[in-house]
Amino acid sequence: MAIARIEERNHQYHVINEKGDVTFRLSTCGTKIVGYTSSSFSYECNYQIHTLDEHGKLLNTRAC
Repeated sequence: MAIARIEERNHQYHVINEKGDVTFRLSTCGTKIVGYTSSSFSYECNYQIHTLDEHGKLLNTRAC
């Protein structure tokens, strides 16, 4: 199922699919969402960009 949106709630980012179900949660502490597509999202933490799929599986990490 594709990512429809990412919302910030109660100090967490919630990855929400097209049906409205939360597929993954990520703490907002020290992180910042830098972008997302229908199949992945990226966040910045400790001078690195991490890219994950809609279920939180790590796809890529790179320095920024």
